[in-house]
Amino acid sequence: MRGKRITTAIIVTLLLALLVPVQASAIDRIDLNRSVSLTLRTADTGVIGWTDTGAAGMTFDIYRVADTDDEANFTLTGSFAGYKVQVNDLDSQGWADLAQTLSGYVARDGIAASAEGRLDTSGMITFRSLKAGLYLVDGSTYSNEKYVYSSSPFMISLPDRDQNSESWDYDVTSVLKMTAGGIDKNPVKLNVHKVWDDAGREQDRPESITVQLYKDGKVTDTVKLSEKNSWRYSWQVESGHDYRIAETDTAGYTCSVTCSGNDYTITNTSVLPPETEKLPQTGVLWWPVPVLIVTGLGCIIIGLLRRRGSE
Repeated sequence: MRGKRITTAIIVTLLLALLVPVQASAIDRIDLNRSVSLTLRTADTGVIGWTDTGAAGMTFDIYRVADTDDEANFTLTGSFAGYKVQVNDLDSQGWADLAQTLSGYVARDGIAASAEGRLDTSGMITFRSLKAGLYLVDGSTYSNEKYVYSSSPFMISLPDRDQNSESWDYDVTSVLKMTAGGIDKNPVKLNVHKVWDDAGREQDRPESITVQLYKDGKVTDTVKLSEKNSWRYSWQVESGHDYRIAETDTAGYTCSVTCSGNDYTITNTSVLPPETEKLPQTGVLWWPVPVLIVTGLGCIIIGLLRRRGSE
């Protein structure tokens, strides 16, 4: 009889354990009191005319965008706290779009960098004694006699997950993805297109939105996009400069900017669910269902064990 009780207790304990979330092990948690360093370095592979000596002309700014908890869940902080953007559960394209969006806000709102520096003659720069969090890395455009070099803004988590282990890397190195283009004396076309992601909430759209173009950190033009111009606009600009695009805040929508070459897409997503016919409430609570299922399964197992013991 005692053996039956022990077996029953073990089964019930295991079933109840299924309802308890598993805590991450200590090694998976970030030490929030530990300082972090970030090293940026260039790689000349595939970039025409690039030399590390020439890289010394480029400057980079980093911005601490969000706080992090010990499980790398981010919360916007400081000058970025009020922005309507997503900073968690993003894929690679989502992170790239976030960097483009925030770099435009930095130019628009004149946000000061957390740290800034210039690449040395070996094509490297290191930022030390940083606080854990989510950072935006944004570099200037550099040109020599033949080419214009640039590095797209990007997001990076500090510390970062070590790819070769389950631990966190507190001395992070990131290879800059450089692009090069010939110097063109003719005007270059930059295109912007507004996209609405608000099916069922179209009536909430404003009649127009305001978009600003920034050249080397300074606003050079302000335009309005609306149905009259199909939510599109194009600028004729000079090559060899750093351009950013940002819109003024649109109430009720989050914003995301995607950049593909000289084409910018601004997507506004409604923060409200689509308007649908409301179904009557029945008063039924569904959360107890999994508990009842597991409890019922436990009772069945216990009953079978008792029956087997009696036989």
